[in-house]
Amino acid sequence: MTVFLPKGETATVRMSCRIDATHLDVSRIWQLLTGSPLWNDPLQPPQQKKDELTAAAAADENWMINPWVDVTLVHAVERPLKAPVLGELTFLRDPEKTFAQIFGSMHSHAKDTGRIDLDATWIEWHDDVTEPAPQQTTGHAHVGEVTVEPFEDQLRLGGFGHEIRHEFRDTRHRNITYIPTATTRFREYFYPAITDRTELITGEGPASTGPAGKGWPVPSTRRPEPPEVSHTVLTFGWTRTVDRTWHQVIQVRGYAGVRIYLRRPWFSSGDDELLAVVLDPGSHLPTELVTRCGTDLVWADNSVLPRLSPRNFPHYLLGGPAMGRPASGVGMTFSPCRSMAWGLPLSLVSRSWLRMAA
Repeated sequence: MTVFLPKGETATVRMSCRIDATHLDVSRIWQLLTGSPLWNDPLQPPQQKKDELTAAAAADENWMINPWVDVTLVHAVERPLKAPVLGELTFLRDPEKTFAQIFGSMHSHAKDTGRIDLDATWIEWHDDVTEPAPQQTTGHAHVGEVTVEPFEDQLRLGGFGHEIRHEFRDTRHRNITYIPTATTRFREYFYPAITDRTELITGEGPASTGPAGKGWPVPSTRRPEPPEVSHTVLTFGWTRTVDRTWHQVIQVRGYAGVRIYLRRPWFSSGDDELLAVVLDPGSHLPTELVTRCGTDLVWADNSVLPRLSPRNFPHYLLGGPAMGRPASGVGMTFSPCRSMAWGLPLSLVSRSWLRMAA
């Protein structure tokens, strides 16, 4: 008997054996039936009914003569036919916690997928003050696994679905790339020589890198450490003109700004940490809570101090309200000669918290 079944499919059918009508006499059950007084009663049943019963028994319609059995047919495949694909993801992290709950969806080929493993990889900055400079390191982690039911082509992560919790063992922010890997549902049908080799029974899905392609942003759960200022340096701009008629070179020095050096370590709240500049739009906040600037005592009126605005910081990366006050964020640049960074006052900003300056 040859049965055709598509790859990865499983079907349960009833199967029994047929018997030729001329060979029914070899069945003891048939002998008892045809030898009974009722069968041999000339008045009943009529011959037509006997012929129908004989044909039904030969056609395997009498379960007493040829009982059926349930047979499960399986077209086992070594690895899933389709790789799993992650959908949109969101993350829930409670303050001070070291793990993140993952919510979202994942598509799988459930007929031949029995389990899906979720792995993570990321690149992050670490600042060890015993080293000459901060260093980027690559992290890897096995986040968890999901058992897939044969009908779960669309899996729900978190909530009332499959619970996935990514344990980081710290509170830092990271940009995570997640990779799903499916394992065949039919491991028990193959020899250990095959199942002992992971690459033969698994299928890796595409990496999920988030909407920006740089990894899913998982927020930090605590405020960054406050910045510690080392020293400040005035910066100047120069304008140079050449007068070839009089053979003169004229250089004029102009004011440019202030460079502020911070002590290490940095990245206490993880990657993408910025230095925030807190501005006062005119709400008369205490002086120690906002960024102020003075005036030249000789050449300018010092009775009214100017208010700073984002235009005073042309290289800021983002701007918005921070704890009720406007703030602009600037990136920090490493200075190898001083082992410090330069930026602007007043506080550090992580992706989930703002630290106000003291």
